Amino acid sequence: MADSQHGRYAESVEKLNSALKTDPNSVPVHYLLGLDYYRLQDYTKAIEQFEQVLRLSPDYSLAVFQLGLSYARAGDAQRAIQNLQRALQLDPTNFSAAYNLGAVYVQQRRVNEATAAFRESIKIAPEYVRGHIALGEALLYQGQAEEALAEFRQAVNLEPENPQNHLALANALESKGLSAEALQERRKAQELGPR
Repeated sequence: MADSQHGRYAESVEKLNSALKTDPNSVPVHYLLGLDYYRLQDYTKAIEQFEQVLRLSPDYSLAVFQLGLSYARAGDAQRAIQNLQRALQLDPTNFSAAYNLGAVYVQQRRVNEATAAFRESIKIAPEYVRGHIALGEALLYQGQAEEALAEFRQAVNLEPENPQNHLALANALESKGLSAEALQERRKAQELGPR
């Protein structure tokens, strides 16, 4: 198990598979195997392991969440959506499930649903900067520039040292015709340097 913690996922997989020979119904071992396969970008095997976890423990919310992420990476948006929604039902505090659900909706060009999911992510975790940025981008796409500006400003307030937040705010300001303010934000981003 320590191999996984040190980024040696292939070695960890080998040890975990050996552990399954002793206890083929071990929920923790199947879960850890799923995580290692996910990190190795073998999403098919990750899906198999998380599905096995859920056969053994149907309401294991983290396994449902990881299964949703694995389906998203494997390109199966429908199953990703189903599992991320279920993960949120099982654990309404999982802001990352809401955020990733929004990301899958964006890929599907389902902007209204994405916006709702991003809103949910920051409702759960108001200090989640990526949620504010994603919501701002979705709102900007929908022509709701004022509300988008508020989200980008919140991201800058939460993480003022992140140049990407200033650039996102600058783009939103530019879209509103506020060129002078946009230029100030671009300069701040430049001063902060790449991140």
